[in-house]
Amino acid sequence: MTNLFRCRKIARLFVGGNNRLLLSCYGRTFSSKQVGRDALKLIKEGLDQKDDMKFLPLHLEKCLFKQSFSSAVIKFDKFCVDENGIYQTPDYAGSTITPVVSFQSFFERGYSLLRRFVTEGLNEDDDEGTRLALLSLLQFLTRKGYHESCLKSQNTDRPYEKLEATEAYSAVLLTIHLLSQLVTGKDYIISSDYSFKPFFCPCSKDCGKRVNYGPTGLGFEKIWYGRPDIVLLSSGSNIVFCERMLEEDSNELDLVSEEFTMIEDIEQSDIIQEKVNSRHSDQQIVSQTITSSVYQFNKSNLTLVPSLLLTPSSFSIFCYDPVNDVLLRSRQTGSLWNTENAYEFNMSAILKIWMVVNHPIFKPSINENHLKLLRNSSNFHNLLAAEGLSMKEMSEKIQFKSHFKNTDYKWDSKRINNVELELQ
Repeated sequence: MTNLFRCRKIARLFVGGNNRLLLSCYGRTFSSKQVGRDALKLIKEGLDQKDDMKFLPLHLEKCLFKQSFSSAVIKFDKFCVDENGIYQTPDYAGSTITPVVSFQSFFERGYSLLRRFVTEGLNEDDDEGTRLALLSLLQFLTRKGYHESCLKSQNTDRPYEKLEATEAYSAVLLTIHLLSQLVTGKDYIISSDYSFKPFFCPCSKDCGKRVNYGPTGLGFEKIWYGRPDIVLLSSGSNIVFCERMLEEDSNELDLVSEEFTMIEDIEQSDIIQEKVNSRHSDQQIVSQTITSSVYQFNKSNLTLVPSLLLTPSSFSIFCYDPVNDVLLRSRQTGSLWNTENAYEFNMSAILKIWMVVNHPIFKPSINENHLKLLRNSSNFHNLLAAEGLSMKEMSEKIQFKSHFKNTDYKWDSKRINNVELELQ
């Protein structure tokens, strides 16, 4: 029997029998054969890629409060424990390990949905939010080639020319042809503080979409405040920090402990050699991630709200749990593009970003047994208390607003487009 699900006025999903899926949306209809051949194949490709991202817990040593995001000064290191599971500082002379959390276990609900969908289709028990998120992914995948060509032109020896031209161009192109396509509702705001910003999408296909700029101010003057580059609007706000390129000559920072092990395998002590990036942008996005997470928890009771650090070629993910005081960041930078074909998206990355921007639906979580080791690992609660501040006050005072009082807010140079682009 064929079941009909209605997702508001956006689309209809037909599921059942041999007709796995018929998707009809925005005046376009995709047959079950087309969806099965293209979208399902791409989802399977992303699921099969063996590049599972890991989350690294961070321990904050010092924070300078009453600063803008762009001026944030945060000293942090890996969260390390000894053989008894007790936190040790970087100068500890004994052996330490840093437990890391698998992205797949973190977003288990999202991966379970996709694995089931490619083999069985939708379930009658799937709620509307889940169907809408899946619909957004399928819509994007059916036009994946178009969005790839909008971001990268194959007819030039400089495929990144527009994508890397300026901070504003990077933010606009990645938002219109990637981020907004994956989030339910497709609504977004790009900070209006960019200089010389394009009012229409400057993509290679001249799609002509008008760019939605506006105030993205978020924060509390006694903690951190500022205007994130991009805010994705759905059932919960997503903060995106966009960089034209990562800072040069700051690839890795030598830290005292280089030992990592999966938190699930901590008793086996499988050791992985790794180093942690320490760019100034990391300090900015840590302050944004904590601020956004506390705000979302107060408004929607959401924990582990992720933030993205996105460039034209890569991405990193940061998360903070204000209840258990756990701060995580992706241990490695993920590649946005396929290593075998630089003009095609890396499907594993697309699935990860899709889950991140739809986090209110997939509700990332940390296993309770893992939390026993990681609880209070970030030390942010203690640093806040040392300044005479409380999480309750912080959560009540953080707001989205246009202006912040009694601050010497100065925009950094990233707002100035210092690269000229000649449009043909």
